[in-house]
Amino acid sequence: SGFPSTFSTNITVDGKSSGAMKGGESQTFKFAIGSSHTISVDEYVAGTEVTRYYCSSNAWSFSSEGSYTFNYIAQHYLTVAVNPSELAKLSGEGWYDERTSVTTGTATAVIPSGTGTQYVFKTWLVDGIAKLGNPVTLVMDAPHTVTAEYKTQYKLTVNSQYGTTSGSDWYDAGSTAEFSVTSSVPESGIMGSLGVKYLFKSWTGDSLATTPQATVLMNSPKTVTALWTKDYTQFYTIIGAIAGIVIALI
Repeated sequence: SGFPSTFSTNITVDGKSSGAMKGGESQTFKFAIGSSHTISVDEYVAGTEVTRYYCSSNAWSFSSEGSYTFNYIAQHYLTVAVNPSELAKLSGEGWYDERTSVTTGTATAVIPSGTGTQYVFKTWLVDGIAKLGNPVTLVMDAPHTVTAEYKTQYKLTVNSQYGTTSGSDWYDAGSTAEFSVTSSVPESGIMGSLGVKYLFKSWTGDSLATTPQATVLMNSPKTVTALWTKDYTQFYTIIGAIAGIVIALI
């Protein structure tokens, strides 16, 4: 009992094949009084690729008249997947008795992958439907597929020798990242006091923008570096003014 009549199990009597029986069928065997025998059936009966039938006590030994029922229980296959597929698969995949409660492994929150790339856990999908929690628990009332969904993120690195930058961070793949740098920075020391400063010129690397604020498409790890030019305009103005005063005094 326990599996449909569309499937059958092989019968073995004392180690020799004795035909097959369909689900729900019965057979009668006759033996000499006082003799001992063993009847066994297949431990597993294949149903589909993801459902099978299991008999935990698939052998019966006897030495007198009687009857015995080989009871099968359905088992369903739990498929555990990870998206993207190149990530390491989590534990828990396998066969489970029908109506068994199964808890998945815990998906790692962030998985580094080389320089400037990481995978961030989003959700579990149970047969394609998002389910809250990590891990998640499900009942094996049928074959199921659970998938740990991750999103890809890329690192944006913003470099500059001068000024203050913003935008260095992790961004979802395909998103647009904004970054910026201070447009002008005084030179340090006495020259800065006299008006010498650095002016932002342009970006180099993964952006050739010419404005202090710019954007970049995050379809891979990105690095941008600010280029600067030295500006003496105010310095020359101050020096010219000082020179004019000195000449006037003379």
